[in-house]
Amino acid sequence: MAAIILGAFLLLHAVAGIILRAAATGDGVSAVSMRQDYD
Repeated sequence: MAAIILGAFLLLHAVAGIILRAAATGDGVSAVSMRQDYD
């Protein structure tokens, strides 16, 4: 159970990092393509 929670937290953290990086650079297109690569 803890592993599932940890995995979900890490996934959310990674997505949040991508969104913050995209917002900082103002480059939303690369953020979308990067998110699709993670899928």
